[in-house]
Amino acid sequence: MKQVVIYARYSSDLQNDRSIEDQVASCQRIVHADEAITTIYSDRAQSGAFLQNRDGIRELLKDIETGTISVILTEDLDRLSRNQSDIARIFALAEYHKVEIRTVFDGGRVSDLHVGIKGTMSALELKKIVEQTRRGQIGSVRAGKLADGLPFGYAVYPFNDAGEIEACHRKIVPEQAKIVVRIYKDYIAGKSPNEIAHNLNREGVPVLKLHLLKVEM
Repeated sequence: MKQVVIYARYSSDLQNDRSIEDQVASCQRIVHADEAITTIYSDRAQSGAFLQNRDGIRELLKDIETGTISVILTEDLDRLSRNQSDIARIFALAEYHKVEIRTVFDGGRVSDLHVGIKGTMSALELKKIVEQTRRGQIGSVRAGKLADGLPFGYAVYPFNDAGEIEACHRKIVPEQAKIVVRIYKDYIAGKSPNEIAHNLNREGVPVLKLHLLKVEM
């Protein structure tokens, strides 16, 4: 009996968490009679651009090297990775350990040709997504809305100027704004981000992560 594993991933908190279950169900339909599913690996709300942030794919890669896996099932190659070099690395590792990669969308075993063509397509799609996301964030900032997350110094204010409910609006929090102004003044005065953070922590100011202090002057 061949040992089969399934890998599933979705990339955004905005996507339905059931996406993992749906992908697994799709993969189960292409399991052969002489195969048995032993493990399901998954990464929830994780981009396919990088391997480092995905515990599921890293565990899968480690287990490939044990020689206990015969087949990897996934919905499409871009679930494994959208990075062209990473998908080539995953495929090469699987080939070396005689592990078959099979996808629902390709209707069977993945070959070098699939990796070359779909790897390129995924890389181009990732670049397109990045540019579209950046464009949307710039548009949100120009409109006075939140671009991504909630920066220190602001609070969510879900109403537009007409008093209608509209997501992503923000308003300045006066007490936090004073701290933001102080950070910039200290930075201009020559204090390092570490020194600024240390002083704020020592004074009991609400926790500020250092990446918030990385400013472009």
